[in-house]
Amino acid sequence: MDFTVEISSKINEKDWDEKLLQSKASTVYQTSNWSKLYEEAFDSKPVFIVVKNSSEEIVGQLLALIHDKFAWRDTNIISQTIGHRLHLDSFVNWNYGPIIHDTTHQDEIISIILSTIDKVAIHHNVTRIRGSSPPLAVGFSDELFRKFNYELKPWKTYVIDLRQNIDNLYNQLNKKTRYDIRKVENNELEFEIGKDRHALTEYTQLGIQIRKKRGEKRSLNPNNLDLNWKYLYEKEFLKVFLARHNGNLIAGIWNIMFNGNIIQLGVENSSKTEFSGGTYLTWNTIKWAIQMNYLTYDMGGANPNPVNEKEKQIDFYKSKWSGKEYSYMLYTKILNKTKLNASTVIKSPRKISKEITKLIHKKTS
Repeated sequence: MDFTVEISSKINEKDWDEKLLQSKASTVYQTSNWSKLYEEAFDSKPVFIVVKNSSEEIVGQLLALIHDKFAWRDTNIISQTIGHRLHLDSFVNWNYGPIIHDTTHQDEIISIILSTIDKVAIHHNVTRIRGSSPPLAVGFSDELFRKFNYELKPWKTYVIDLRQNIDNLYNQLNKKTRYDIRKVENNELEFEIGKDRHALTEYTQLGIQIRKKRGEKRSLNPNNLDLNWKYLYEKEFLKVFLARHNGNLIAGIWNIMFNGNIIQLGVENSSKTEFSGGTYLTWNTIKWAIQMNYLTYDMGGANPNPVNEKEKQIDFYKSKWSGKEYSYMLYTKILNKTKLNASTVIKSPRKISKEITKLIHKKTS
C-alpha cells in the first residue's frame, strides 16, 4: 500500500473533526479547537499531520503542538526571559494520538507519522518530544516507538461504560463506595452545572486556594479562562460541575468531552473534607453523563506503579467507580540533553542550590 503524508499549520476544521468522529479513540485532545486554545494562550504552533492512502482516503491523523513559552508558564519573569531567548525548552507534544483509521496498516502509518514528527522537531530545533497513546486504541506497538528512540512509560486510566442504567452501575460499585455515596447524599449538597464564564473562575480559584495552603504559588489567569470558555466551553467541549453547601463552593470537577467520550481532568476539594465533595460530584457527574447519552467516562491518568502515597491515593480514587482499566503509554524523546538540563536549573534555581548543598555536605561529613 502506498501512503502520502501532509503537514500543515492550518486545516479545514470541519473536515478534520468530522474525520476524528469516525474513531472511538478520538478525544478533545486531537480537535482543531484544542490547538486554537494553545495557539492563542501560549503562542504555540499547531502541526496537523494527515496520512492518506492511494485512494486519497485519510488513514491517520495527529495534532501535535510546538511549545516554546508553555514550559515556562509558572516560572518568574527572569527565568522566562532567559528560557525564551536561549530557546532552552521548546518541545513537540501530543495527547491521546495518533488516530489511526486503517488498523490493517497501523504500524506503517504510525511509522510515517513518527518520521514526520522527527522532521518537524529538527526543523524547529526543539529540545524534546512528548506524546501519549489513545487509551481506547488497540495494537500500538511498543517496539515501533522504541525503534524511533522513544522512552516508554506505562500509564493507565479507568474508563466507565456509560451505556447502562444508573442502577446497574451503582450495583457494580464496591460496598465501601456505595456507602460513601449514601453518606454524601445526606450532606445536603447542591449539584450545579456551570453555565457561565464565572463557573470557570470559581473552579480555578478553589484550586488556587488549595495549593496556597500547600505552599505552592499559583495565580489566576483570566485570559486563559476566557480562551477556555471561547474555544472549549461554548463549543460544549468542556464542562465544569460544582458542589455547594448553603451556597458555599465545596468542590469542582473540570471535564473535557468529544465524540461521546468524557475525560475528567481535575477534581478540586475545599478544606471542608467532611462533605466529601469529590465523591458527591463524581457520582452526580457520571449520572448526568448517562442521562445525556455519553458513551464513556475516562477518569484520567494514573501511575500503574505509584511511587508515593499521593499517587496511591489518586489511583485508589479513580479505580473505585467500576471503570475498566486501560493501559496506555507516555512517550519521551530527548533531542538536546544539555539544553534540557540548563532549563531545569533556570526553572528551579533554589532546588538545584539545595541539592548542591546536600552533595557538598555529604562529601565533607
